[in-house]
Amino acid sequence: MITFHEAEFENFGRCLWIENGAVEAVVSLDVGPRVLRFAFTGGRNLLRTEPERATRWSGPQYDAFYGAGSVSYAYGGHRLWVTPERAPQTYYPDNAPVAWEKAGQSFRFMPPPQRENGIALTLTLEMDPHLPRMTVINGVKNISDEEKELAVWSVTAMDLGGTAMLRQSEDETGFLPNRTVSLWAYTDPADERLTLTKKYLTVRQDPAVRGAAKIGINDRAGRAVYRLGEDVFRRETAPHDPARTYPDGGVSSEIYVSPIILELEALGPVGRLAPGGEATLWEDWSLVKAPAVPEEETDAFWVAVWQA
Repeated sequence: MITFHEAEFENFGRCLWIENGAVEAVVSLDVGPRVLRFAFTGGRNLLRTEPERATRWSGPQYDAFYGAGSVSYAYGGHRLWVTPERAPQTYYPDNAPVAWEKAGQSFRFMPPPQRENGIALTLTLEMDPHLPRMTVINGVKNISDEEKELAVWSVTAMDLGGTAMLRQSEDETGFLPNRTVSLWAYTDPADERLTLTKKYLTVRQDPAVRGAAKIGINDRAGRAVYRLGEDVFRRETAPHDPARTYPDGGVSSEIYVSPIILELEALGPVGRLAPGGEATLWEDWSLVKAPAVPEEETDAFWVAVWQA
């Protein structure tokens, strides 16, 4: 049975706690919204938060676009953005209270519209009544008078010290390539945290390793894993569609890693939104206990995680 109540979390002020006896989620209501916690009931939070608000974006271009003194904070947890990434548009200062409503098993969160960007975002959570599973629906609406070309883009910050895994495309494409890999300018392909094999991309978060890296692939499996100690976070989303165009060189899943964070990022296909048009990106989140199989045995580990 699903229960919910408002209470504070860390120093984020009012938040909505949603629980089903197996897992619990916490969503900010005074800012964001952000999904700040996703964990087995009473267990370790799999998401990384920034209660100290250390990561921020501000300056003259933000003042000119959003108003004097505007500051955008990362906050951590799960957030919704749209592509293409650019400043200051992407880094909206979402520091105002969030409206929310419950409809059946769904909880819908509605921050104030981003008038400057001509979009309105919604975040909808649908928790399973009994299982450690939750569907996350990221929604974007064009509230401007002009057509917009964009892709829905979600970013989920995972807690420190874990390992992320994506599965590579195994499509048979004859003489044509079947895998796309995008690397950002600051990414060293020899980074010790990155392992790229024929079947898998694994990225290890290590607070002791300096610098940042980001890598993306055409995620034909539509599945991502993050292991943190004895817990495993699983994310499922729509598999990459080869007939569609995707952002960032044609990728649908990305991983960003630094000494302070690892982000699992999902991207929908690029589309044109007419005024009033909407686009969504769904994700299924679930938690399982880590199998006895070591991560280094990638095939066996992957199968064990998804069979759990």
